[in-house]
Amino acid sequence: NRPSAPTAPVDVPAPLAHALDSLALSKRRGSASARDTLVELTDFFCPGCASANERLRARIDNAVRDGRLLHIVWEIPFQRGSAEVSVAADCVWSDDQERYWDYRDVLFDAQRAVMASYPVSEQLLRLAQREGVDSTRLSSCIRSRGGETTLRLRRAVDVALGEKVPFTPVFWLNGREAPVARVDSALMVGR
Repeated sequence: NRPSAPTAPVDVPAPLAHALDSLALSKRRGSASARDTLVELTDFFCPGCASANERLRARIDNAVRDGRLLHIVWEIPFQRGSAEVSVAADCVWSDDQERYWDYRDVLFDAQRAVMASYPVSEQLLRLAQREGVDSTRLSSCIRSRGGETTLRLRRAVDVALGEKVPFTPVFWLNGREAPVARVDSALMVGR
């Protein structure tokens, strides 16, 4: 008797949402009064997450800009080595929320290069500089807050696993789990 594979929840798990908000790991853009809410659980070293980001980014950007979408991102380092990338992204979020979204896209676009680099921090700083992020401040943040942020990220992984969310990416559109294709079509202009 093989145990059945865990399945992802259908609804946004309230304990996970609460934990990630309390751990200050939720990143939000758009209006709380928007017609739709998209919650995204992702990992910077997850190839499927990079693919989903590439496929959805323009639609999400347009829907947020048009006031149709509240976009909530939860980055959880399920993949080995991705915690350092999540720490850097969290530092950019804390320092410059507008630049964060561009930096996030660059991190996904350069996923293979980041994964192959050693030390990863040098690649993260180069990419930040390329996007106009102050690399000196980013480096300082990573050094001063990296340990504390890593602990928060580990706690988030534990909560996600406890809520039977063992993989990324996962999307919830208006509270219900949705595959990438459904999110893509729902965000088309004129829906």
